[in-house]
Amino acid sequence: MGVSIESLSIAFDGQTIYDDLNIKINKGEFVAILGKSGCGKTVLLNSILGAIKPQSGKIYIGGKQILSPSKLVSVCYQDFAILPWLTLYENLKLSGASDEIIFENAKKLQIFEHLDKLPKQVSIGMKQRTSIARSISIQSEVYLMDEPLCSVDAITADMIREDIKRVLLNKTVILVTHNIDEALYLADRIICLRNGKVSLDASAGELSKQQILKKL
Repeated sequence: MGVSIESLSIAFDGQTIYDDLNIKINKGEFVAILGKSGCGKTVLLNSILGAIKPQSGKIYIGGKQILSPSKLVSVCYQDFAILPWLTLYENLKLSGASDEIIFENAKKLQIFEHLDKLPKQVSIGMKQRTSIARSISIQSEVYLMDEPLCSVDAITADMIREDIKRVLLNKTVILVTHNIDEALYLADRIICLRNGKVSLDASAGELSKQQILKKL
């Protein structure tokens, strides 16, 4: 399912974050959203998730208006959001998926051999793989990713990017990142946000790093 953001306006404590924002994302499209810190990227993700109610405007997924969180959308946060007292397997079970789906995704994300371990017993990269595996196990229509690789080292990040590209192929994905190279590598399309507006919206294959920097 695609995502349609129509005339979205959001403000907090009198500060406008978005004013009449309009974005359309096609089914199966991988979109990276870039912008300076504080521009409202995470606010936008939480609005798509249904966790933030806008002052005006509407968000649709596959023609259905999003008014509250649902299984139509899943999210992978930068801080993993896994429970430390549960094993990796038990964290994956929070998705509500069957063991068959959980084991399949654990193998795809290379954590199958570690499912009986607690988060404290595995690396940061393994924790993030667990978070991604749980997100895709929900089998949502749209996958949101909020800077999922900002806490891991460069080598591990490169490896997980390969995993993300493989397991989310042809899925509708919205990635928030500060990493321009990551956006260019993973995304089909790049959207830059500045001052509550879209400052750039183009195919990733048509853009250079310098062009993106000018729009941030």
